[in-house]
Amino acid sequence: MKKTVMILTLILLVVGFCTADSRCVSLVGHIDIPGISYEVDVSGDYVYVLRDIGFHVIDVSDTAIPIDLGLFPVSSHIYGSHLVDDYLFLACNTAGVKVFDISVPTTPVLIGSITVDEAYDIFVVDDYAYVANGTDGLRIFDISSISTPIEVGFFDNPDTVRRVIVDGNYALTSDSCDRLIDISSPSSPVEITSFRYSYIREFHDNHIYVGDRYYGLKILDISTPSMPVEVGSLATRGICGDVHIVNDLAFIGNLDPNGLQVIDISTFTNPFEICFYEIDQWFDELTATESYVFALDGYDGLFIFDNSGIDTFDMQLYRGWNLVSIPSTSPENASSFGTSVFGYDNTAADYFAPDSMFGKKGYWALGMATDTVAVGNDMAFYEDTLYRGWNLIGSVCHPISYSHISTEPPGLGMSQPYGWNGMDYFAADTLYPGNGYWFLSSGNGRITVGP
Repeated sequence: MKKTVMILTLILLVVGFCTADSRCVSLVGHIDIPGISYEVDVSGDYVYVLRDIGFHVIDVSDTAIPIDLGLFPVSSHIYGSHLVDDYLFLACNTAGVKVFDISVPTTPVLIGSITVDEAYDIFVVDDYAYVANGTDGLRIFDISSISTPIEVGFFDNPDTVRRVIVDGNYALTSDSCDRLIDISSPSSPVEITSFRYSYIREFHDNHIYVGDRYYGLKILDISTPSMPVEVGSLATRGICGDVHIVNDLAFIGNLDPNGLQVIDISTFTNPFEICFYEIDQWFDELTATESYVFALDGYDGLFIFDNSGIDTFDMQLYRGWNLVSIPSTSPENASSFGTSVFGYDNTAADYFAPDSMFGKKGYWALGMATDTVAVGNDMAFYEDTLYRGWNLIGSVCHPISYSHISTEPPGLGMSQPYGWNGMDYFAADTLYPGNGYWFLSSGNGRITVGP
């Protein structure tokens, strides 16, 4: 118990605390684009921005200084596009589909076309192109020979089809309603079911992502294709615009307030906001990679955001004792946090000096000066053993209300969690990433924190 007394004495003598900045994207580049632009695709170091009369090729090898390589005209209005490997497919209404070879990005070359009466949208998977053909429904082409496409299938949508997205054996088209179509046999597509959601944006891994203008993000599960089920939703900050999914993150353009919203969808049933980058732009369209978000304001050009730091967290350590935790599924070396780091052993009711720091747990770390330590930040929730008495628990990768702490059996929590502000303990209404908290339990059991 002498070690416990020593630690508590030092805590009272040395003032310090730990705070946590929300992980977020950062604006790194912008370029004006003449005219009105309305769609954006990315391939490697090049971004393709569509206008009604053609497309601009933007060199983003230096994201801080994007360079417009010029406008490449197209003779008809462009309604939709799909970029696959070295090919850019453009749905050009009455001019059909135009195919450009972009293997040399600075000099796109028109190499083929698909003749249809009205091309509103196109989606390409492997050797097939799926064309939203307006009043003529969904048309499917074999493009194994890109210069000589062959129509192999057709689905007669009851109304004008303007949107098509494909995932696995299913195509999702939008006319007067949304139709899920089995395309496992491209020559004979069959409708499975229909439903109606506004502004379906993404479709993959048996989930449909809807950017509903006034109700935010909605997630549908089609594991049973004939019975789509809404499994999750989250109200956006403002009017919901375009949605793009990368791994477990949804990037969403917002209007009023304007900005870029980042949402964690690792738990479909409970998506939560990671951050909101407020900026006076309305992002009509956006696309993203694992490192960057390319967001398009139709009138103000292309904005480039760095999202590479979303899965890391810059933890601030201050002079004195900091009550910290690692919001990560991977351990961190305790020596990164200074020469004095202590965890709490519930079974011995005493402190110990760890070699590694693990998520789920809280730790005391003594800072000799203000410092920043980068740690992992991917733990959305956790379950852990709970002991009778005081437990030193960790936080997760996003702020949560203490009401999101539950126990098994229920009701073991005897009070709110307690945090440390550098001078004294306080009852915490919210648990913040990077901070540790004391939790008092009336018995042994399990604790769940988040999501």
